[in-house]
Amino acid sequence: MAAMLAGCIMDDVQEKENAVKIGDQIPNFTAFMNNGTTVTGKELSSGVACIMFFHTSCKDCRETLPQMQEVYNAYHPKGVKFAIISREESSATISAFWEEKGLTMPWSAQTDREIYSLFANSIIPRIYISKEGRITALFTDSPTPTASQINKAIEEVI
Repeated sequence: MAAMLAGCIMDDVQEKENAVKIGDQIPNFTAFMNNGTTVTGKELSSGVACIMFFHTSCKDCRETLPQMQEVYNAYHPKGVKFAIISREESSATISAFWEEKGLTMPWSAQTDREIYSLFANSIIPRIYISKEGRITALFTDSPTPTASQINKAIEEVI
């Protein structure tokens, strides 16, 4: 259990110094999604986007992912772009969790922290809302966000 918690959180001071913050630009990256599509930072920099980093063994992520599915269901049809990206987790593990929870939103399995490290050093779940590539809202595990809180942040920039 201690190892799992250490993977979810880190020293707040170090995190604040190294994290993408509200007002910052989305870093450039390329993520290959499980549905065969590719998502890039450049693509997410036009319009409204939602980026989430997670790991399915993280308790807070396990609570937040079904909330994110609600957000995805409400806003993907309206043109909001989504990038749901793992932090150091295999496709098999993610696929099993998605099946168990009945999730349908596309995800990208990252077996390392290459993309995640462009955004932060620690703390998941981590959800960014952006408009035209600029971060407008940020949610982490303190407290974990609800679908209505994420929806509100998206509504403020649509």
